Amino acid sequence: MEIFNYLLLPDDLYTAEGVYWADLKPMERLRFVNKVNNEEAKKEVSSIWQMTKKDPLSPVGWYFKNAQSPIDRTWLA
Repeated sequence: MEIFNYLLLPDDLYTAEGVYWADLKPMERLRFVNKVNNEEAKKEVSSIWQMTKKDPLSPVGWYFKNAQSPIDRTWLA
């Protein structure tokens, strides 16, 4: 049953009670969206920090390899 809850009720869309984020009252919605945003920001900063510890320039390399669209990279070729 847990796997279905994980798939059908993802943490970033539903509260612990199973309420969809858009169905919340405005202040509850704001708190929920900020909570999810802060959790994702912590994960991202942690990931960048781990990359930086291994190689200080690796976040820049990752950005050029993964975050830019192919059109933006034409000037590199």
